[in-house]
Amino acid sequence: MPKPAVKTVTPSPRRKNPKKGAKRAATEAAIVAAFDRLVSRDGLRNVGVNALVKEAGVGKGLIYQYFGGLAGVVKVWGEQNKLWPSTLELMGLSDRAFSGLSPKDQIKTVVRNHLNGLKANPVSIEVLADELMAPTEVTDALRGARTRLGREHQAIHAATDSMRQYDNRSMVMILLAAANYFAMRSVRAPRFMGEQIDTPEGWASLLARFDRVVDLALAERPVKTAAERVQRDAKPAPI
Repeated sequence: MPKPAVKTVTPSPRRKNPKKGAKRAATEAAIVAAFDRLVSRDGLRNVGVNALVKEAGVGKGLIYQYFGGLAGVVKVWGEQNKLWPSTLELMGLSDRAFSGLSPKDQIKTVVRNHLNGLKANPVSIEVLADELMAPTEVTDALRGARTRLGREHQAIHAATDSMRQYDNRSMVMILLAAANYFAMRSVRAPRFMGEQIDTPEGWASLLARFDRVVDLALAERPVKTAAERVQRDAKPAPI
């Protein structure tokens, strides 16, 4: 006698509870918002799990359940706050329009947009200042985001022939480092060589000085005539 066919019953998938999902999303947002308040009030270096739990009004277990720990909160916070200008924000133009600029204008544009981007986001300056000190769990969590952004910024150098040149890339590197320094000073110690760089006038003067440096570095030098070259080479060497 043939055995009766066994019916296979497939369990129906569990339906997600939309209310539960919405509650978790709201709690995650509250935790990230609490982290942001702590950073703004106490500084990046002074934020810890216990302070975050108290500020957010949640149990410590939720920090680990939802984010895997403080580093996960930092990562989400960094992504939401756009701590550093993106490649598009640095260029301020489409790839095609940026490529059409002169080398001088390309460098000026990148440096100006970097400076103004930092100035518009005081938390970014806080992060920059904190990076100069001993690493913490927070700065370690942000390092990955900075590395990824650095790769994106390299795309600017690859976009045009002039920005691929070693001298131009070197200039951008030095000027961006100087921009980071002045951005930090504008918050921590805004008076520099007699100028108050935290005022609109002082900041505009600083931007103009960066432009001037680029103009001087990339100024077109007049081609000397053959007679001038002979006269130059005939000058006695200094004693």
